[in-house]
Amino acid sequence: MRLTDMEIGETYVATRSFHDDNGTLVLVGDHFTLEKIAPSGGTFAMAFEEETLYLDEERQSEIVEHVDRFLRLA
Repeated sequence: MRLTDMEIGETYVATRSFHDDNGTLVLVGDHFTLEKIAPSGGTFAMAFEEETLYLDEERQSEIVEHVDRFLRLA
């Protein structure tokens, strides 16, 4: 599942730890409720109620292309 396939308003739980492009550490078990995804110049800003994560389309390509390996519906 690609990042852009995520559903607004749904809550996701991390199944693998990872860092976003700003160095924010996401830990297994962290919960996030998606508010919006905003692409901008090769970077995706994922605005969650809890925090905003930034994913670079190249540096975090595995997460962008296969987000279901890292986050699943809670």
